[in-house]
Amino acid sequence: MKRLKNFVGDIEKMFMLNVIVMGVLVILSFLYTLVSLVIHLFTKNQVFLDATGFGLAVCMMSFIALLVVIRVAENKG
Repeated sequence: MKRLKNFVGDIEKMFMLNVIVMGVLVILSFLYTLVSLVIHLFTKNQVFLDATGFGLAVCMMSFIALLVVIRVAENKG
């Protein structure tokens, strides 16, 4: 029984760690998107526009993954 409690505690810690990592990834990719967009606006370099698209894609995927993790946790709980 004690082993089971430890296992459930580990899962809760992993869930919190997952939410924190996904949240940080969303914030960082959003900042990356903003910075590359501003650099593109000042330099008119196509590479930074591509970087903006990549940052936005990573931000969206991270946000969707975060929502999925939270939804799965709600269904389990």
